[in-house]
Amino acid sequence: MLSLLNSFAGALLSGFVISNQTVIKSKDERNNWKRAYEERYKKWRNQPQPTITTVRTNIDLYPETNSYTVSGTYTLMNKSNQPMDSLLSYTDKDLQW
Repeated sequence: MLSLLNSFAGALLSGFVISNQTVIKSKDERNNWKRAYEERYKKWRNQPQPTITTVRTNIDLYPETNSYTVSGTYTLMNKSNQPMDSLLSYTDKDLQW
């Protein structure tokens, strides 16, 4: 049991180290990106946005190719007192479609 726990902890730590080396940029790069992001979207700061009320997902695993696909739906609801004529949607900058 202890061996299994150590293996899991080692794998987790290895993944963290690899992630920090390959994905996370320098502190200056992150700060520059955040600054540009805030400037670009500041007009949306006080605009009403819908609330996610339901999430449904389907995940298909393919162990033979070490891959997966995810599909799903969000149900959004306007819980504000104001009508909405636009919808702001965010996708992580490192996500590949």
